[in-house]
Amino acid sequence: MKTLKDLCLDCLMNNLRGNISCIVRCLATVHKEILLERLVFHDRLTPDYLPHVTYNLFSSTIRRINFYKCTQVTDMVLEQLNYSQCKITHLTISDCKSVTDVGIVWITKKQTCLEYLELRKLHQLTAKAFVNLCSPCLRTVKLRTCNKINTEGVF
Repeated sequence: MKTLKDLCLDCLMNNLRGNISCIVRCLATVHKEILLERLVFHDRLTPDYLPHVTYNLFSSTIRRINFYKCTQVTDMVLEQLNYSQCKITHLTISDCKSVTDVGIVWITKKQTCLEYLELRKLHQLTAKAFVNLCSPCLRTVKLRTCNKINTEGVF
């Protein structure tokens, strides 16, 4: 059984393109983060839907990002997220096959509040992805099944 909160978020997710978009922009950050995660999980980052996502959800208040198993998460999506000037504290990108070094460079650029970084099953990733990683708050880095990363560029 779905909770009322889940039903409301589903309704917002399904109507992001319509008149409901003004409501989405007023959501609390935690709900924007959940909605963004659900959109990714349900493969809703299509070219026709992405402009609505970036306009309504990508904002400077976003702190936690969890992208899991979505081919629609690309370097361009990560670049757009960077342009929103969000101050990410927790970033997890797992099994998003279209993400390369370029996307990780974009999303970590100027992220001085980043505390937690988890990258899993990003087979195109190399040590070059960490060129802009410069957060004094960074406490945890988890790299799993990123086969092209070596110790040369990590420290």
